[in-house]
Amino acid sequence: MPTEGKCTTLQKPNLKKYSSPIIHSILSASSFIGTPSSVVFPRQVFDEVGLFDEEFRVGGDNDLYTRCLIAGYQPIFTEQPVAIQRKHNQGQITTDPEKIEVGNKGRIARLNRVYSSVEKRFYIVPI
Repeated sequence: MPTEGKCTTLQKPNLKKYSSPIIHSILSASSFIGTPSSVVFPRQVFDEVGLFDEEFRVGGDNDLYTRCLIAGYQPIFTEQPVAIQRKHNQGQITTDPEKIEVGNKGRIARLNRVYSSVEKRFYIVPI
């Protein structure tokens, strides 16, 4: 039987593994922002970068965060808990091989979609 308890997770990019938040956002299997419930955006962000893309079955939130980073918006992190997220194993990407494949396809689609914008703003190695 699983043990219940409280755990606080800080939502920051892993800059030891990835060179920038943008690279983390594009290449990682999951967003460094654990849940969209913990994010606040000014309205102008959505006017500039658009809303969540409903074409993504997996990773639509990460796609939005990537577009925000490319547009020059910088996240501000807090160590204060701002959301409670229920964790369970059912349907998680990391445990379901079919969803792993969907997630991989989503990351490739995000990369293809944002590559030209990233290439224009930042020096990156061509793919």
